[in-house]
Amino acid sequence: MSLNFKLILPLSFVFIMITSACQKSSDPTSTPAPTPTTSGFTFKVDGNLITADSATASIYTTGGARRIDVYVYKGKNIWNTDASEVMEMHFAPKSGSQNVSTLGNDAWLTYFINDTTYFDCTSGHFNLTTCDTIGNKLEGTFDFVGTSSGLTKTITEGKIVVTNISK
Repeated sequence: MSLNFKLILPLSFVFIMITSACQKSSDPTSTPAPTPTTSGFTFKVDGNLITADSATASIYTTGGARRIDVYVYKGKNIWNTDASEVMEMHFAPKSGSQNVSTLGNDAWLTYFINDTTYFDCTSGHFNLTTCDTIGNKLEGTFDFVGTSSGLTKTITEGKIVVTNISK
């Protein structure tokens, strides 16, 4: 009996420590808020400010080269059919300035009015000040002139802040 008691007492102590350490807190303020997909993606189109409601970013490899795609939306969220794509970007995952054009290795930037009217970049600037694919953060600036069927849109004062990159 003495041996069972010596064994049961330490095991009981370990059990109590484990169950109390794994207990959920009843304090609702201890639950962290989800990380937003975007928290500051803005730009001007012909002088009119557009603030994105959401953006998605993904990194992938194609033809041996790594690329990042960013899709920017206005609307309730990216899963709602009311959400509209307003900007699309394809670029190399590296900090610093990148050429802007519709050529494969350059930063390809497109502004969307709707699903059928969009303006591909013909000139401009694209600069990533932060490109952290491990920490899931992109920050930078952009501007470009986009054309579509002889029409032109000027995109200025663009700011990228994306805090989630899917891999």
